[in-house]
Amino acid sequence: MIGLRLTGLTDLAAIGLGLAATLHGRGSVGLGVHRLDQRSVAQIRDLGVRHIRYTLYWSHWNDSAYRLQWERDLQRALQAGLDPLVVVHQPPFGDYEHRDLVYQAFARFMEERAAQFPGVRAWQLWNEMDDGFTDVFGAGHPEVSLRQRGQLYAQMLKLAYPAIKRGHPDALVVTGGIASPVDGGFLQGLYDSNAPYDVLAIHTYGYPLALAFDERGRSARRMMKAHGDQRPLWNTEFGLERAVIPPSPGLLPAEVDRAQLEAWKSCIEANDRRPVYGRIYGHVLTEGNDLGFGLIRANGSARPAYRWLRSWMRNHGGA
Repeated sequence: MIGLRLTGLTDLAAIGLGLAATLHGRGSVGLGVHRLDQRSVAQIRDLGVRHIRYTLYWSHWNDSAYRLQWERDLQRALQAGLDPLVVVHQPPFGDYEHRDLVYQAFARFMEERAAQFPGVRAWQLWNEMDDGFTDVFGAGHPEVSLRQRGQLYAQMLKLAYPAIKRGHPDALVVTGGIASPVDGGFLQGLYDSNAPYDVLAIHTYGYPLALAFDERGRSARRMMKAHGDQRPLWNTEFGLERAVIPPSPGLLPAEVDRAQLEAWKSCIEANDRRPVYGRIYGHVLTEGNDLGFGLIRANGSARPAYRWLRSWMRNHGGA
C-alpha cells in the first residue's frame, strides 16, 4: 500500500474497500456533531442521518477522562448504526520549526487509532490546515505560500497514509477540509507532491451559501479533472457561520431560522439533482448558541432546518 495513489474505481476495488458505488454514486448527506451523548445520537437517528463527522483531539488523548469518554461516545454511535468520519487534529506538541517531528508522531498515532477502532471506516487528517488550527503546514507564516503549504501537507500524508493502511487496510484516508480558495495553490501543492489519499475534502461557507457550495465544488472538480484525478470529492463542512453572518443585532432569531433553512435546503437539493460531491456534511447538529447555526437550539428545540432535513431524509431513503 505504501505510496499508492488512488485514481479511480479500479484502484478502490484493488484495495478491497467495496465502497466504490457509495463514493462515486449519488451524493449522500451527513452531519457534523460535537457530541455523541445519548440525546445527540437519538437526534441523529431521528433525522435519519447515518454519516456523521466527529472530532478526535490528538492533544487530549493522554487525558484518561477524555479518552474514556471519547471511546464510550464512539461506541454508542457505532452501536446505533452510525458511520463516523473521524477528523483528527490539534497536535499535543510542536510548531512549524519542528513540523517533521509532528508528522512522524502523527503517523504513529494514526496507525494505532486505525488499528484500535476498525469500526471507523474513514479518517480525516487535520482540519482547515491550509488556513489555521495549526502552523505545522505553514499557516500563519506569510513566507510560506499556499502551494508550499500543500507540499508540506503532502509530506505528512506520505507518512500517515501508509501508517493508517497498516493499522486498518480498508480505512479511507480523507484530506482535511480545504478552506482557502480551491485554485489558490494548496491543492496544486498536493498534486506537485503526488500526495496519497483516498478522498479529497473541501469546506464551503458563505452567504448565499448555495453559491459558495456550488462554485467551490466545481472549481475543485476542474482542478481534479486537469490532473486526471478521479478520486471522490467530499464536502465535509457546509453551512452558515457567525464569521459570515454576524450574531445579534445582525440577525433576529427568526431570521437565523429562515437563512439556515434556505441554506441547507438549497445545497442538499442541488447536490441531489446534480451531484458535485459524493458526500456532504452539514455543520452542525448543535453548538449551544441560539443565534448560532446548529440544527438544535440551546434549549433543545428543533429549528425549521432540522424538521425539513428529517422529512427530506425520509423521502429520499436516507441517502
